Amino acid sequence: MNRPFMKRLVIFVCLTNFLLSCSKKGNVDQLPPPPPPFRIQLDSSSFTIGNSEKNVLDTFVLHYNKPVTVNSILLISNICLPDIGRMIINNGRTVKFYNLLCAFLGRDYKFQVSVKDDVGQIQIDTVKFSYYNRRFPIEGQIMHYSISADNKFIWATTANPNRIVCMDIEDTTFKKIFDLSFKPRKFLLNPINQKFYILPYPFNEPNKDRIYIFNPLTGNIEKVLTVTKDIYDNPATQIEVYDLEFGFNGYGVINSGTFESSPSRWRIIDSRFNDSIYAHPEWIASNNGTGNTFYKEFASLQKNYNGTKIYMQMRFAFPRAGVLDCVNSNLTTLVFASSNPNHYIVPSKAEDKLFVASYGFQAIYNNGQWGNSSDFDNRTSETAEFSYRQDDNDVIYYRNQDNSYEFVVLDYGLQKVISRKNVLPDFSKINATTDGKYILAQTDGGLYLWYTNIFYKY
Repeated sequence: MNRPFMKRLVIFVCLTNFLLSCSKKGNVDQLPPPPPPFRIQLDSSSFTIGNSEKNVLDTFVLHYNKPVTVNSILLISNICLPDIGRMIINNGRTVKFYNLLCAFLGRDYKFQVSVKDDVGQIQIDTVKFSYYNRRFPIEGQIMHYSISADNKFIWATTANPNRIVCMDIEDTTFKKIFDLSFKPRKFLLNPINQKFYILPYPFNEPNKDRIYIFNPLTGNIEKVLTVTKDIYDNPATQIEVYDLEFGFNGYGVINSGTFESSPSRWRIIDSRFNDSIYAHPEWIASNNGTGNTFYKEFASLQKNYNGTKIYMQMRFAFPRAGVLDCVNSNLTTLVFASSNPNHYIVPSKAEDKLFVASYGFQAIYNNGQWGNSSDFDNRTSETAEFSYRQDDNDVIYYRNQDNSYEFVVLDYGLQKVISRKNVLPDFSKINATTDGKYILAQTDGGLYLWYTNIFYKY
């Protein structure tokens, strides 16, 4: 065998062994399998309340971690037939949808959203949007509520359970509960002693002639006042206390009737003299026929912004009010701008203004003058409030009905509607903080809060 042949044979054997050796070590030259596609994830969601006055729809936004396409968007929490439109932006990562035409302030709405990615993975999420910024955790039926003068706390009376409750407007963890031995209704703070005077519910409580004085610092009922009959009352009747209001100095008014449905009457309560209760000279004169006949009965009691006077709306929607001066006890008459039947009045809590809602005519009374007016049909309106935002001048929050019920922001200074938003008929007792930050109202059996700026976006 010659040398060249032997050399070629050795090279062939070595090359063959090398190739076999590489094959036995596990296919080192093959690429690893590709990783599975990362799953679709909903990173965040948000929405913006629209403005039907300017034809701006509520808009819901979903942000995903990768590009997606939409399979379906279904409303699952309410009975209505929305005509939902949608769009995809941000290179497929953001889904916007809109046209939920059946939404109302104070309600929650849930959607089931199905999307898929470019390899066919499907992700289904349930997303909830709340048409409010906060719902206060109050048990039972809310009978009355108020905002503290410093805009920090909400106080509310409830029935079933019978309580008075205190909550912080911004600190959602703060809540104080005080049980009551009676079913409460309206309450108010007496400025002279910083105590709450609570009226019992008049229809099924045995002590309808009582006023309960509650100390918010101790949580105790410290005193119970009984409105006793005087020489002008029928001794055969039982007094029921309907309403109560105090001026800055503890001089106030009680509005009362009787269980037997006789005419109502008002009387003075004077906390400067141990909560003494007596008849005002103008009522006495009206009762015996020698004075102003309009002063015999009033329908509601509301103090002005600094408690120097109490507005007393007249009965039977008569377009006038009595104005009781809490400094000198004088009673005068305020004649409204419209002769139409009066529905309700709302004093400003920040300055000497009064909003008067009469049938087909509303106006603002400011420093002795009737200012800007409107002609909304307020037969179904029960509630309004002034705006206290720094740049607002004669802006009113108003519940209106124009085909459907609406929460409306009205600018009386500029004579225009700023915004409209649908509400249900139970939307009532609109209240606002005097720092201009929040609006509150009752609806759906609860007490809700909104940031004021959401109604001024458009």
